[in-house]
Amino acid sequence: MLESKRLSVKHLKTVGVFVVLFGLPLGSWYYLNSGFEYRKASLEQLSPKDSLSNSNFLYQWKYRDSLISILEGKTTCLFNGSDYSFVEKYVDQYKDAPSFQTIIFGSASDVESDFISNGDVIYFNRPAPIFENNAIIALIDEDGYVRNYYIENVNDLTKLIEHTAIVLPRKVTKDIKLKSDKNGTQRK
Repeated sequence: MLESKRLSVKHLKTVGVFVVLFGLPLGSWYYLNSGFEYRKASLEQLSPKDSLSNSNFLYQWKYRDSLISILEGKTTCLFNGSDYSFVEKYVDQYKDAPSFQTIIFGSASDVESDFISNGDVIYFNRPAPIFENNAIIALIDEDGYVRNYYIENVNDLTKLIEHTAIVLPRKVTKDIKLKSDKNGTQRK
């Protein structure tokens, strides 16, 4: 009885060592590789479709120049007659991102201004342009490239949320630097 307990404890320790040496690294590799493959596939989907500067995007839309002036330097999501409950949830998710903005097109006849902003959303008080493939949502990066178009169904709205997280520029964290002497050499 005592001998069989020692054998089972010995086998248990051996299995534990193999799990730590091989199982955990293999599981980590699988997890990281699947994330890498997902991001790579998403970036392929998000290859630039059009450019605001020299493209057919908004080409014949007469309010093009006004819109392009507020798109510069920001990741933007353009909504054309979308489900406003979704837009509110979407804006709440990304409103703290420093270079993100949401623009909703509409025509308010009682308002004379082109732009109405409530802080989180800019309402562009003009008739909406026509997007590619009857899409009603366009995701534009901060360099002015249209990354993707979306229609209003659950799959596309889910992709929009995922793609926005990928397209948004990441905050650059400051490196820790060592203090330098007057001669320019670093102290330890």
